Amino acid sequence: MSKVLIIVPMYNVENYIKKMLDSIQNQTFKNFRCVLIDDGSTDNTKNIIKPYLKDNRFEYYFQENGGPGKARNHGLDLMDSEDYVYIPDSDDELSLDLLEECVKIFDSREDADIVYFGFRVITRFGPASAKRVTATKKGPLLLRGKKKAQFDGAGAWGYMIRSTLIRNNKIRFNTTLKMHEDYIFAYEVAEAAKEICIIPSILYNWNNLREDSLTATWCTQSGFLVKDEFDQFLKNWIDKYPDSDIIDRVKADYTAETSISAKFSWRPMQLLTKYEDYNIINSCLK
Repeated sequence: MSKVLIIVPMYNVENYIKKMLDSIQNQTFKNFRCVLIDDGSTDNTKNIIKPYLKDNRFEYYFQENGGPGKARNHGLDLMDSEDYVYIPDSDDELSLDLLEECVKIFDSREDADIVYFGFRVITRFGPASAKRVTATKKGPLLLRGKKKAQFDGAGAWGYMIRSTLIRNNKIRFNTTLKMHEDYIFAYEVAEAAKEICIIPSILYNWNNLREDSLTATWCTQSGFLVKDEFDQFLKNWIDKYPDSDIIDRVKADYTAETSISAKFSWRPMQLLTKYEDYNIINSCLK
C-alpha cells in the first residue's frame, strides 16, 4: 500500500497548529507518516502537539531557528520508504480527503510526478476559492513538456510530489532567500517532472488571517529586496536551464511578483488575479 510522508514546519503557531494536526490525523487515507519540524518555537507550540505524539504516525523534531526552507529540508532528509511527499503550512488546514485524492491519481498514473489541486483562501473578506481547470470533465489536466509552464506552484502546500522525483534529482529548498524559497522549489520539481496532473478538487484551506505570518509581514514592506533576489535567481535559472520547459512560467512569475509592493494591502487578491491569467478559476471572489 502506498505511503505518504507529511512534513509540517512549525514556528510559534500555538493558535493554529491544532486545527492543522486534527485535519491530518483524521484523513480518510490512513497510511502516512507526519514529521513535525519545530523551527525554534518560543511559544506553547510544543505542549499543544504532545497529545498527537501518542499516535505513532506523528514524530517531533526540534531545531534552532533557521527559517522555513531549513525546516522543510530537515523533513526531506527524514524521508525513508514513503512513496509520496506533502508539505503543508502549519497554520492552515487540509480537506479530510486530500491524501486520498492525490494518492488515487498517483497510483493510476505511473508517470505522474506531481498532483496539483485547488484551494480556498481564508481572508478577512471571507473565503475565496482558486480552482484548477481540467482538460475535460472526465479527468485531470495532464501537463508534459512545454505545457508544464502552466504549473503555478507558489506554495509548497498546493501539491503532492512523488518521492523518487526528490531523491533522484536531489531537490531541496533554498535556505538563503528571505522569501519565495517555495517558488524556487516548485520550479525545480516542475522542471524535473515527467508529468504534472492538475485536479479541480478544493483540498486545502490557506489561512491569510494571520497578521504575523511571513507573507502578511511582507505585504507591508517594500518589494525591492525581493526584486533583487529574483533578478539574481532568474539569471541563474536561465544559465542553468537555457532550454527549460518552464522558462515562460519563471519569467511570468518574476514579472508579477516583483511588481507587488506595499501599495497592495491584500496579497491574496492580487495572487488570485494572477492565477486567473494562467487558467486557474477564481470561482468565489466577488
